[in-house]
Amino acid sequence: NFGENLSAAVLGAIFSMGIMKVGITDEYLGEGSGFTKAVGQPYADPVLFEDWVHDMNARRPEEWDWCGNRYKLPLDMVVNNPNFDKAVREKLQPRDVAGSDDLAGGNRSKTSRLSTDEDPTREEYREHVELWDIWIPGENVIVTLPSQDGLGPLQVREWTGPKHGPYHILGFTHVPGNLIPAAPSQGVYDIQDVMTKLFNQMSRQALRQKTL
Repeated sequence: NFGENLSAAVLGAIFSMGIMKVGITDEYLGEGSGFTKAVGQPYADPVLFEDWVHDMNARRPEEWDWCGNRYKLPLDMVVNNPNFDKAVREKLQPRDVAGSDDLAGGNRSKTSRLSTDEDPTREEYREHVELWDIWIPGENVIVTLPSQDGLGPLQVREWTGPKHGPYHILGFTHVPGNLIPAAPSQGVYDIQDVMTKLFNQMSRQALRQKTL
């Protein structure tokens, strides 16, 4: 499904910035990472902007000290993964009861919730946890952290892929000195807003119109 994933990353760049994460599917997490994943095979997944974090002190990707993304996995797969720290695994709780150490900026709204509600009692078919992968270029390592408060890293491993790391960034209009590009949608938002107001105004005028 590389074509679909690439399309999703391009669409993300239209509204904010496109992010693609690449790597090799983990031996113990293949099934939990998505039904299209095959253990030991390469993957390329789009990352939602709301699940992305990076070093805000950097002016361009070559300067950042860290960057990473959030994702969810079935709890049992994480707990049973021998590559993860046992002491941390044993303290993991499902994401609906665990405290969240949100690296992406607190309890901000998620686009994935626009078509659903925020009811905390919603039940999942399988219990899940949220993890963060943080790439540190200077040390060439990827640190996997749980979102749950008060826990240390699950794993610290060396990055063995391309030197630019596991993330590819797409932007259509780069702003000098700023990591977040100007998205095309930002330029048409005001036009769309005016068009909507004019359409509503003309609709109301047409409904009031009477002929004597």
